[in-house]
Amino acid sequence: MSGANPGAIPGTSIMGKRGPAPEPTRLKVLKGNPGKRPLNKDEPKPTVGVGSPPAWLDRMAKLHWKELQPELERIGVLTIADRPGYTMLCQAWSEWRKSVRMMGDNDAIFVAKSGYTQVTGYVSMERQRKQDYQKLAAKFGLTPSDRTTIKAVAPPKPNNDPLGLVK
Repeated sequence: MSGANPGAIPGTSIMGKRGPAPEPTRLKVLKGNPGKRPLNKDEPKPTVGVGSPPAWLDRMAKLHWKELQPELERIGVLTIADRPGYTMLCQAWSEWRKSVRMMGDNDAIFVAKSGYTQVTGYVSMERQRKQDYQKLAAKFGLTPSDRTTIKAVAPPKPNNDPLGLVK
């Protein structure tokens, strides 16, 4: 079978998309559209806001949710379509905080039977949780390097002269 994928859905490919993920139009506008390529005027525009945190999130994740939510909604990067990703971001924060606490409560290194010094699983766990959070945070523009690429655009001023009489 030349390249056929048995069990694949007809009309689909097993190959992933090439190149970096496309940037949302909102972020392109905030950056000043540096590539000067045409903007997608038909891009879906989900309602801004994610509502209250899911009841099942733990206390630390809910605190993080409430801490970031107002600012992310204000700048328009947190919409109802982002709720699952934002939920994962807040839970990743909570899990990282827990792993830091566990690492602090236990020795970070130990001497193995072989005589070599090794780090405990708590250190590996903390590193992985931190990495998980950083990947998700970048998607919401929460890291300093991500913010440097965004050009904030002031909202339009209200028109106090609708008839155009003031010169």
